[in-house]
Amino acid sequence: MSRLLFFDTIAELRFSINFADGVVNFDAERMIVERGSAEEFLALLSQIPFSFLGDVVLICDDRSGYLSAVGRGGDRILYVMNADDVSFYLEVSELVSRHWIGSKNLTA
Repeated sequence: MSRLLFFDTIAELRFSINFADGVVNFDAERMIVERGSAEEFLALLSQIPFSFLGDVVLICDDRSGYLSAVGRGGDRILYVMNADDVSFYLEVSELVSRHWIGSKNLTA
């Protein structure tokens, strides 16, 4: 089961998580940001401590997105995802059901 936290802005997310000390002070497998700007997303990625090994996903208004994941060497890799890739990622992560993928809603 996933624990979901919702924030209105990326700035609010960064403040709430408090990356300043270089330690992740929350237990999460991934962070998913809907409708943030690319600049805000890159700023968020630049502040994530190395100790956070989870995925970070940005879902854009057109349902495409970006995925930042930790690679084999420990460095983050940034992937560009089209709308089908985003839907697949959400489905295999059990964050949506197949019913929701065809609709305009991305999250169940």
